[in-house]
Amino acid sequence: MPWVVTDGTGAFLDFVAQAFDGEELGRVATEDGAIGHGEIRVGDTVVRDPVYAEGMRVAQATLDAGLTGRSSTPVRTAG
Repeated sequence: MPWVVTDGTGAFLDFVAQAFDGEELGRVATEDGAIGHGEIRVGDTVVRDPVYAEGMRVAQATLDAGLTGRSSTPVRTAG
């Protein structure tokens, strides 16, 4: 299942629904009212926007560096 990391899960779900005729499967609100996780289907593919804490960003960069020999930063979107 593909996933994307954003700082604005709600905006991402809204965009995909409008731009690609996506069918929202669900969204989970955090305590502060932000959307912390969501899933949307486009065609036969489900895309997930998981909760992605800052500590996980560091772990991902470390994993990427170990696998590829160079550091990478997850793509961030406006939101």
